[in-house]
Amino acid sequence: AKPTMRGMLVSMYGLLMCFGQFFAGMIDGIFGAVQGGWRFMFGLAALPGAVMFHGFLVSLPESPSWLIAAGRHSEAEDILKTIRDTDTEVLEEMMEIDDSLKYTGGSGKYQEDDDDNDSDASMSAFAQFREMSQHPPTRRAMVLGCGLMVLQQICGPNVVMYYAASIYKMAGFSEITSIWLSGFTAFA
Repeated sequence: AKPTMRGMLVSMYGLLMCFGQFFAGMIDGIFGAVQGGWRFMFGLAALPGAVMFHGFLVSLPESPSWLIAAGRHSEAEDILKTIRDTDTEVLEEMMEIDDSLKYTGGSGKYQEDDDDNDSDASMSAFAQFREMSQHPPTRRAMVLGCGLMVLQQICGPNVVMYYAASIYKMAGFSEITSIWLSGFTAFA
């Protein structure tokens, strides 16, 4: 995405997540009163994923970075022309991608010399993780990032969203009312 649009896209993502949770709650409320309605709730949850998967297969182009790494520069340029305003921006981004690939060797790992590159390609995922965790700045960033994700999952808004119906039911509401209220909790 263009740098000028990234903030709007992040905000739109948050808004659409709330809307999706609200919409799912309303669907759950409708099927909550139906005998065996949990089957419909569960089955309908697969629809957005199926639509997204179909969209990925049909209309999602390869990334320009991958295309340049694969030597398919003209295809990368065509894709960049659809998302950038000017040819100058396209060429600048292609040069940035090319420089980045030269720096990382197209593998995402920094190249220091050719001898290390051969051993890195054959390293197991565990060995790469061990090597990465021995680098103090990387280890600190990894612990902080993973720690924040764990904390958000166990004590953040996700807990309320996952267990809202149970919380309302423990508060004395009927099962169907709890389902409806949990849908409205998405907007709270």
